[in-house]
Amino acid sequence: VVMGGVGDGRRVSSQRRPVVVGHPKLQEVVGADLLPRNEITRRVAAYAKEQGLIHSGDPRTIVLDERLREAFRRETLTLLGVSAAVAGLVKKPEEAGAEFVERALRMEQEMIEEDEEKGGSRAMKKTGKGRVEDKALSTPRRKSKEQSTSELRASGKGIFVPLAVSETLQELVGAPTMSRPDIMKAIWVYIRKHELQDPKNGRLFRCDEKLAKFLGSDQSNAFKIAGAITNHTSRIK
Repeated sequence: VVMGGVGDGRRVSSQRRPVVVGHPKLQEVVGADLLPRNEITRRVAAYAKEQGLIHSGDPRTIVLDERLREAFRRETLTLLGVSAAVAGLVKKPEEAGAEFVERALRMEQEMIEEDEEKGGSRAMKKTGKGRVEDKALSTPRRKSKEQSTSELRASGKGIFVPLAVSETLQELVGAPTMSRPDIMKAIWVYIRKHELQDPKNGRLFRCDEKLAKFLGSDQSNAFKIAGAITNHTSRIK
């Protein structure tokens, strides 16, 4: 899957949208400390348009207000240059602290599960005025998703439908049937309980005998878990 930039209509895989920690001044603009980098870029561009900061003589240029100047340390910025400017104001979660690593892993896993539920990736669409809107992150859609997720979990439907678990996976999660999100949670509980997580990079972990049997390797990362779960589960007939 190819990563799309700000303003194009291509699909973007969650595995290619790494979650990052924004500079405190950047957090004031985008309203969050932890987001996918392309979402930070989108929110900065949206903020500029909402605040009327687009140059009247050049629609490609943003005249920064005080809040943006404090973040980017410059007077102007082009819309196409927002992504590069944001890159200098973000850190990997593991560079910002353990608390961010835990949250980033949860956020990235939620995006992976959402991608799988939709059959691939979350759609980025361009509106008639040229604004790029991430349909999965728009407020009404997010509220609706939160409500539907709670209903699905309670009813055991959708991604929360119970799955038959292989004997190999049962050694890790301790149950013959379990929903995919609960399997993922149980695996990470196992990894942390046995202190297998890389202290310098929370996305990486060592494999003990049970994990190696499940994943087929001695070293692995967070993204490999999702594929392995698929290989070790099946729908209950």
